[in-house]
Amino acid sequence: MTRQDSETEKHGEQPQHEHNTTVASTVSVSVNDSPSLVGGQNVYSVDPSIIQQLSTIAEPAATDRQAILCCGFCCDLLRACIIVNVMNYVYIVATFFISWNGIQIVNTLNTDLGEVDYVDDDALNDRYSELGTYEGLYFLFIVVELVGLLFTTLGIVGAVKFNRCLVLTCAIWYCFEAIFAMCVAVWWAAIIKGFFAYPHIVLFAALTTGKISRQRYTIERYCCCDSDSDV
Repeated sequence: MTRQDSETEKHGEQPQHEHNTTVASTVSVSVNDSPSLVGGQNVYSVDPSIIQQLSTIAEPAATDRQAILCCGFCCDLLRACIIVNVMNYVYIVATFFISWNGIQIVNTLNTDLGEVDYVDDDALNDRYSELGTYEGLYFLFIVVELVGLLFTTLGIVGAVKFNRCLVLTCAIWYCFEAIFAMCVAVWWAAIIKGFFAYPHIVLFAALTTGKISRQRYTIERYCCCDSDSDV
């Protein structure tokens, strides 16, 4: 029977994690160190500074930025979400007035059609139907953008409060608006809404993984126009 077996019978089986800790602590050693015999194995003493250097290599420093910047260079994701939501407020107001004026124009055209003598009744009905379609779309645009006021506000609150659920809710709404714009063939609006959704999706991922948090934001904070931001 070996010495190790006799020690095991005398003291009982040692916990596996203690053995792993001993092995992990002996990853680097000077050739001049003298080994000691523990449990039938050669164990070397290691300078604690070596272990500290290895842990520094394995994990990023706590003072390094971990989350990506919006578009790779612009600003941090939290600030980007606030900026695009403020831009969406302007977009909503502009869309509301454009759609309202469009409805007024459609109503004026409908009135003018009533005063014109059409030889072909089918052509007149087609014209009324076309104008009615435009009027319905304008109303739908107004309703969608008014509902968007709520989700835009949720996006700002979510970013300020580091609330990933609110950020994700706003991202989903922007994706819905982008799909809606594509369905009605307003391609430029689809591109804008897709761009607005992008920082919210990436911020949600960063909040989920802990790359951005209330405690780390002083490190992650950055803006290309702010000379006081960390580089």
